[in-house]
Amino acid sequence: MKLHIKLLSVAFLLFLSASSLSAQVDSTRRADRIASPFTLASALLDPITLPTSLDKDVEKMLEQWYTGYGNATGKSTGSRYGSVSVPYTPDSVYVRMLNKMPSAMRFSYNPLVREAIELYLFKRRGLLSSMLSLGDLYFPEIEMALDKNGLPMELRYLVIVESALNPKAISPAGAAGLWQLMLPTGKIYGLTVNSLVDERMDPVKSTEAACRFLKDLYRIYGDWWLVLAAYNCGPGNVNRALRRVNTDRPNFWDIYRYLPNETRRYIP
Repeated sequence: MKLHIKLLSVAFLLFLSASSLSAQVDSTRRADRIASPFTLASALLDPITLPTSLDKDVEKMLEQWYTGYGNATGKSTGSRYGSVSVPYTPDSVYVRMLNKMPSAMRFSYNPLVREAIELYLFKRRGLLSSMLSLGDLYFPEIEMALDKNGLPMELRYLVIVESALNPKAISPAGAAGLWQLMLPTGKIYGLTVNSLVDERMDPVKSTEAACRFLKDLYRIYGDWWLVLAAYNCGPGNVNRALRRVNTDRPNFWDIYRYLPNETRRYIP
């Protein structure tokens, strides 16, 4: 009899626990149904705000990564490049150095070119130090691809201007990777881009695609500076600028004033 009473008591307690749990689940579901619309509205109406220190933390992280690579390879950017004193340089020195450069690309010199040179020598010397170190990581592969496609070695520096040698870089316009390839361009040159993989961020595959793209642009324009302009702003903008000048063989500086502002600063 006592055993029977105990069994009934246990069964009753289990029933009460199950009822309570079911009520809690139903209550939670109802709460979720009520809260969900307001949560969605809040997400749409109130943009997410990030701590002001976040940008500084990201910059610090990148700086540590750059420095770490330099130390690991025995090439400390601070001691190797950062402490160099840069005196005033006359125009004649820059002209002489540009003329002596063995290159398939002919270099022009003007106040805009001088300004660009001194931007990296003075204002952005820290960035240049990082790039000189990271170049050891990426340039060998890039140089092999350029040589394979018969392209000038100077084009390896294009990735510095495009992405600061960041293979994960994404621009506001949607260009991605070391070479900042747009989605249609990447697909035209055989790169896979979907929700799972973006080969524009693959240093090897994107380099091969960029080389083929540059090679095709040179077949069109036959001038490397026009090629670089078209790479930056698109062939359509360059073609429109070319139609506005009345010269037989226009160069970049002939169409300079007809190009987008970004491209005007891009070439020098």
